Amino acid sequence: MLGANAYTVANGMLHVSTPAGDPNHLLYQVAGYDNSVQEVLARIRVTNFGTGDGPRGGIATTVDPNASPAGGIDLHFRDENFGRHIEFLDDGLVWGTEYYLSPAWQNNVWYWLRMRHEPNAASQGGATNDVFGKIWLADGSQAEPAAWQDVFDYIPARTARTGYAGIVAGSLGGTSEFDVDYILIKAAGLPSIVVAPAAFPLVQTPATITNQPADLTVTELSTASFSVGVSGNPPPTLQWYTNGAAISGQTNSIYTIPSAPLSDHGALVSVVAANIASNVTYMATSRVATLTVNADTTPPVLLGAQTLDCRKCRSSFPSGSAA
Repeated sequence: MLGANAYTVANGMLHVSTPAGDPNHLLYQVAGYDNSVQEVLARIRVTNFGTGDGPRGGIATTVDPNASPAGGIDLHFRDENFGRHIEFLDDGLVWGTEYYLSPAWQNNVWYWLRMRHEPNAASQGGATNDVFGKIWLADGSQAEPAAWQDVFDYIPARTARTGYAGIVAGSLGGTSEFDVDYILIKAAGLPSIVVAPAAFPLVQTPATITNQPADLTVTELSTASFSVGVSGNPPPTLQWYTNGAAISGQTNSIYTIPSAPLSDHGALVSVVAANIASNVTYMATSRVATLTVNADTTPPVLLGAQTLDCRKCRSSFPSGSAA
């Protein structure tokens, strides 16, 4: 594993920060798989990306970690001021062919990126091509393209690469940051795996308020509970607010005040539901509910009294009476 300082894992995703050099690889280094015929499929979201020659990042095959630099064949996201595209690279030697997605790839949008390295691959439709690539939206709205969108022939001009496969990040200047939440690495002899349109992820829908919090009237020091109904996929996160300020720790569908003080009279309560569906952030704000707290002005009624000793007596009042 090279360049490991550029990679972290959180919330089920691999996060790639701008590396301090080029190239940086995160490789699946294990004996037993074909070190020349490989295929990588990854679901990638670029979060921050600069322009010019320096920023680059994507997937890699046939990387020799013992070489200096660690060369291999990469398929990079690129933005060189003349249109965002993906591009092959014979690492450390020469850039390969380019492919322009229409519309161009964007930050904070999930894409499938697939690359296959197979020298002189007649099985892929052309005996002179060695590397094959695809890119398409990964929100479940598009099927995987049947044909390779970009091909690269680098043999015999240069020696065929062998080595390991994985993720590649690089920066000779500029920002290159992205997330990966799915990756498949396979080699010759393994079955073909095609991404169905809605197989990953599930159909996603924006956060929506389905049941609004209602106005509430309670007696002083009684329990007050507000509830909300929401829908959306992925399930929305919730945050309750009172008088416009977020209430710490109140992120469930029910917000309860165990003993409402008189000072809460007139409080304005609302909730915000949020999720990210099809690579877009959605936020839904509920109606504002009003909390009315009535002062407990009912005087206590003495039901009975009992002398316990010369200094103590026991008195009883109706349940809920204010003493």
